[in-house]
Amino acid sequence: MSEKLYFLDLSLWKRSFIKKFFPDNECIFISKQKFSVLVKKNQEIKNSLTAVFWASHLKNHECLKFYRYYRKHPYVKFIFLEDAFIRSLGLGSDFFYPYSIAVDRIGIYYNPAAPSTLELLIREIRKRPDYSELIERAKKLRKIIVDRHISKYYRCQERIFLSNVADLKAHIRNNETMGSYYEKIIFVPCQVDTDASVVTGGLGYDSLSLLRELRKQYSEACIIAKVHPDVLRGNRKNDSSISDYEKYANMVFTSEFTSLECIEVAEEVHTISSYSGFEALMRGKKVVCYGMPFYAGYGLTEDVSYMKEDPVAISTHMRRFDSSLTVDDIWAAAAILYPKYYNWDRGALSTPEEIAEIMASADKTKQSRFFQIRSWFLTNLFIRPYNWIMKKKTY
Repeated sequence: MSEKLYFLDLSLWKRSFIKKFFPDNECIFISKQKFSVLVKKNQEIKNSLTAVFWASHLKNHECLKFYRYYRKHPYVKFIFLEDAFIRSLGLGSDFFYPYSIAVDRIGIYYNPAAPSTLELLIREIRKRPDYSELIERAKKLRKIIVDRHISKYYRCQERIFLSNVADLKAHIRNNETMGSYYEKIIFVPCQVDTDASVVTGGLGYDSLSLLRELRKQYSEACIIAKVHPDVLRGNRKNDSSISDYEKYANMVFTSEFTSLECIEVAEEVHTISSYSGFEALMRGKKVVCYGMPFYAGYGLTEDVSYMKEDPVAISTHMRRFDSSLTVDDIWAAAAILYPKYYNWDRGALSTPEEIAEIMASADKTKQSRFFQIRSWFLTNLFIRPYNWIMKKKTY
């Protein structure tokens, strides 16, 4: 008998695609309040219920309170969902369907305060009987991702990638000839300050505080900062502005260059918890982490919070550290074992290799026109006029 899954307080957008990833399960969309009623009924007959959360919802106080109340309940199990790492050619906030999602029954990969399924997969990967075959798959998949310039939400075409890298190098050289000689080039992928990966995994850092610390430590470096695409598109808000970043970074880019192009020219990548840090590891770059993302703590990165004796960083490092692990070990767990994949082009569950080939060849992946149009009408007919009226009232 298949497991019945209760998806709690899922948005209409996520409801439109989530069932595709669980074809063998009965998927029920329900509120937290109704789920609580079900728990009371089911505990009398000792039936277990499985609650499914989108992991970032745990930033919400009510969701966190609900989880803390039920996490040790004998008849309640939890599954946490999040976007995985080979996702789509387009942002989720612009309603591009995910080709992969992370499914975690323990925690979630970006929260270092507790173990996750991904962490356990990484720690146990070398004990697997299929380890040799798995690493061969991981190396081939990594080669596709790196050679075809595939990122989580986009792909760079080879010709444009090479041209932009050359332009960025020339731009840096031109700045040097105007009197500034840079001791090193550092790339900082700025994140959304309110993102769950920053709130839970940032260990007190945000993009502005990271840049401020970097400038103080590397006064002669060329610091390149890139604004997060969700912020750039207006889909997410940050407390810090581009002008704030410009106080500490030599160059602040919006859409002029991609993160992969910035990684290519940089000698080091400094990040709070961005996936761009792991993309840099896959490309042989030095990576310095200020938070504790899923790839930190294994001896592959320089971990600032650990060196500063942050208690969460120390605890995470104690759980994870294994100097024998490689980038491909982590990649095999993160890209092959951890997520579920769905091919929207043929309407079936898929493999990371198949999705990578789609990302390598398509101009863009499947997008929901319905939710895109719906969002435009809500924003322009209701939200913006309301904000304008409320702003006027404050004067």
